[in-house]
Amino acid sequence: MEFDYLDETDKRIVACAPHGLSYPSRVADAPNSPGVYFFLDDADEVIYVGGTQHGKLACEINSRWNTGNDIGALRYRWFRTDTDAAAHQIASDWIGKYQPRNNGGCELPIGVSGEARHLRSALSF
Repeated sequence: MEFDYLDETDKRIVACAPHGLSYPSRVADAPNSPGVYFFLDDADEVIYVGGTQHGKLACEINSRWNTGNDIGALRYRWFRTDTDAAAHQIASDWIGKYQPRNNGGCELPIGVSGEARHLRSALSF
């Protein structure tokens, strides 16, 4: 599923990358602050959604290099939040909405309820 630009208006987002940035060559362009990010493939489909755990988007995105979460990724976008908790809430919402193929079988963000974890695993193929 392609990114829904209405998601940029989420009140928990305080700033965002204006467009998809080349991955992995432009990872350093992401801020070192709390936030959520996603990877896009060649068809502009959201293929992975992640959020920060220690308030550093650039470090978190870079940590996904060659992990399987980035298979097929050509671009990424970041969205800065005020807290890691807000980033995890948005990541959980977007994983449910976009059902990115590279999140399948991966652990959901910290703070996702057991019910949501069960639903996500039931949706994974």
